[in-house]
Amino acid sequence: MRDSGSIQADTRRALVLFAKLPVAGTVKTRLFPVLSPEQCRELYEAFLFDTLHMISQLSGVVPFIACTPSREEPFFRGMADRYGVNLLDQKGKDLGEKMAGTLNTLLDRGWNQVVILGTDSPTLPSSILEEAFAALSEGPTGHVVIGPSFDGGYYLVGASGQTPPIFSEIPWSTPEVFPRTLDILHEKKIPFTVLPFWYDVDAPEDLLFLKTHFRSLEERGSFPAPLSKQTLDRLLTTNTGSNPF
Repeated sequence: MRDSGSIQADTRRALVLFAKLPVAGTVKTRLFPVLSPEQCRELYEAFLFDTLHMISQLSGVVPFIACTPSREEPFFRGMADRYGVNLLDQKGKDLGEKMAGTLNTLLDRGWNQVVILGTDSPTLPSSILEEAFAALSEGPTGHVVIGPSFDGGYYLVGASGQTPPIFSEIPWSTPEVFPRTLDILHEKKIPFTVLPFWYDVDAPEDLLFLKTHFRSLEERGSFPAPLSKQTLDRLLTTNTGSNPF
């Protein structure tokens, strides 16, 4: 049994998974050189289910899905029923506006701590999420947590008490996202904690990294994200003649 002692149930904590409706041609598009649009959809959906299963098992937090294009989509309604999660709409013109809007909505509703997570890191350990909430608990009101990814972005961001002014004038989808966010945090003297580096699975070379990571985890007796592993193995086997690995 996992020790969840670092997450206390007496504080209102929201953990929000940002998710797109899995439609072929609209998700994991940078993998098209290796996988077909339908295969990209299958892999994205596996990442989504594994991540949602992981966050729904955490004690002391309430899981949400921030949906696009709409929380009324039957797919999202089905996930809410299956996993007992709450649904929100993503609102805004770009990723920054959508994250800021989600933080505003939940903090205004009385949630003390809100953490936003993406779907591109299916092997992310739950211990990192516990570390994020622990940092928010120990820090002052207005504290920020951020989890940098190897591609220069971040896989997680969270705040307590108020929405930090860190989501505008950011060159989204570039390697400058995390460095620029750090600059703003320092410039505005916002207290923050940097979480351990992790990786996103966005580009073709990331598939080999993920495959190798799954192998190493298995050798250690760890089996996270089983649907993602099963789906990746099947797709790479199917595409043996065309994939670059």
